[in-house]
Amino acid sequence: MVMRNHATDLLHKRKAGEVALLENWFLRRQHFHIENITGLHALVRGVLRCTGLRKRGERNARALRVNAYTVTLPGLPRAFHHYRLLHLSDMHIDGVTGLPEALCAQVCGIHADACVFTGDFRYKTSGPCASVMRYMEKVVRHIHAPDGMYGVLGNHDAYEEVAALEHLGIRMLMNAALPLRRAGETVWLAGIDDPHYYECDDLESACASVPPGACAILLAHSPERYAEAAARGIALYLCGHTHAGQMCIPHLGAPMVNARCPRAYAAGRWQHGRMQGFTNAGAGCSCVQARFGCPPEIALLELHCAEIEPGSA
Repeated sequence: MVMRNHATDLLHKRKAGEVALLENWFLRRQHFHIENITGLHALVRGVLRCTGLRKRGERNARALRVNAYTVTLPGLPRAFHHYRLLHLSDMHIDGVTGLPEALCAQVCGIHADACVFTGDFRYKTSGPCASVMRYMEKVVRHIHAPDGMYGVLGNHDAYEEVAALEHLGIRMLMNAALPLRRAGETVWLAGIDDPHYYECDDLESACASVPPGACAILLAHSPERYAEAAARGIALYLCGHTHAGQMCIPHLGAPMVNARCPRAYAAGRWQHGRMQGFTNAGAGCSCVQARFGCPPEIALLELHCAEIEPGSA
């Protein structure tokens, strides 16, 4: 009962935080995040128009890539050797014209065991979500994942999306965990609410039902809880949020990744202690509908058991 009340308190905090940030201009300015600096977004859009790069940036934003990764995990049950996770993050699905259709075209040819979403389903940080769900409905119809679809909220998402996404068949892990079972063996999938903006994440509650020593995969919107997750024995940390920079300068990389973590954890594969991590570059765009030097990504992660010799299974 205590755990349930605590989880309810966090959900109320999330809803109250959304209302406060929407209604209070000063509070939004106190939350110094790139999402709130609308004048900067307009400036970047203006520069792209003046330099003739706007259309090119939009074309880049629709040029989705399916990237395959092999992740070898110590302690992964043998039954999950070659288990395939489709990882979608930061779709901001209503932000770029043609993106929903591009997503559908790409995911329809992917056969995964399960699909995970690590937040930021919508483009704006406020307003109605109806159009977002219409696009999401099209995308989920094209996903082949017999073990189910699972997700967490991002900093652009509203609490009201939880029920709508679950209606579409996506099990939302709001500081909770559940087991994935195969051939009598289990991997635990845990998820936390957005740790970047609303800070309503609760790793302790999320992992409360995970048995000690079990192989656990954590879904989080951003990589910012890497240290706590590693300390709790999480095997694999899946996240997004950074867009891997979205606009990268040749030879210099991303000017900004907007996350409180080591820069090495802001894109692609990384490791903290024994914990493996993967930060998805995102399928969509945030703030500005353009990408440069950082293609949008759909990730297909194949899990390998470290205890199985290569070529033996």
